[in-house]
Amino acid sequence: MPIDDKQLKKATGYAFLLLKYRPRSIAEFTEKLTKRGFSQDIIDELLNDFKKRGFLDDLKFAKLLIQDRIKLKPMGRFKLKQELNAKGISEFDSDDALEAMSGEMDEYEAASKLAQSKLKQFKGVDKVIAKRRLVSFLGRRGFSYDAVFKAVKEAIAK
Repeated sequence: MPIDDKQLKKATGYAFLLLKYRPRSIAEFTEKLTKRGFSQDIIDELLNDFKKRGFLDDLKFAKLLIQDRIKLKPMGRFKLKQELNAKGISEFDSDDALEAMSGEMDEYEAASKLAQSKLKQFKGVDKVIAKRRLVSFLGRRGFSYDAVFKAVKEAIAK
């Protein structure tokens, strides 16, 4: 089936608008274009074109997302992997990105900083309760068991 040039132009404009705001995974990109009502042929054409140009790359997107989370909203490997999978990043690409970023991401250090800052909110709270709340908070953020307990023990001791 031939592709309508008018629709392709409209889809290209919308696609650039999507990427103007923030990088997108291939799955997010496809979902947005589908919701907008563009045909699968047009979406496939755009995907091929944008991949060739380097505008869409799941591995690069995953690395950017991890860097962003390290700086703005620290979380553990488990939670990062969940978030990447929710954005449509393949298991292979998420594992590669996490491995590539492991040098920049020290899970214990991030958990420790977070525990120190969160502990300030527990002034006047019993130590046992504060410890339990910190463990729960860091666990929800996806930090490993070892990193959580080591960071909490250090934070409570100070």
